[in-house]
Amino acid sequence: MPLKVTHPQVVILTTPPHPSPLNFYGMLKQAIKQETNQVILAVLQHPLFAQAVIGLCNTVKAFPGTPTDCTRFLGTTGWQFTDQANFPVLADQKGLFDTLSMIRSLLNCQAGIDSGDIKAFFSFADAIVQLESNCQEAQHQHDLQESIPEESNVKLMDLPEAEPKNSMDLSVAETLQALALSLPALDCR
Repeated sequence: MPLKVTHPQVVILTTPPHPSPLNFYGMLKQAIKQETNQVILAVLQHPLFAQAVIGLCNTVKAFPGTPTDCTRFLGTTGWQFTDQANFPVLADQKGLFDTLSMIRSLLNCQAGIDSGDIKAFFSFADAIVQLESNCQEAQHQHDLQESIPEESNVKLMDLPEAEPKNSMDLSVAETLQALALSLPALDCR
């Protein structure tokens, strides 16, 4: 709601620096295609959807109510998706993973036991967080593989070929000692 600030012969209308929750709902509705019963058929504009979700979550974070009140507030939006095909694209939207990770810790999961809408929000948030976590883990593993030069890969120590039965075989202790001596040469990061 604009604030009216008056000065001698000047009237200035100002708006809050951040959109109100109603604007976030409007953004959300504009970004999706929905059935009459509020089931989300498709996300039409991924960045706008992510911005609306982040805005709603930040509103909840500033909400003066209890965690249960905050949870119910988010549950009123309608988070039921017909499918999760575009969840990987949503998970990749800047800031969405961090916001959903943060907001889950502020909400009361038990408040959603009897509400399908609240359960749907938690399912959505959990799916996005899990997808992004999986991507981050895969990227971490990929980076580790690329950071290890090929020549530093562990090579089995060249042990002498086994000689005929009459020659003395290496004992287990000698083999372990030889392996232990070769370990400091490994490049462990």
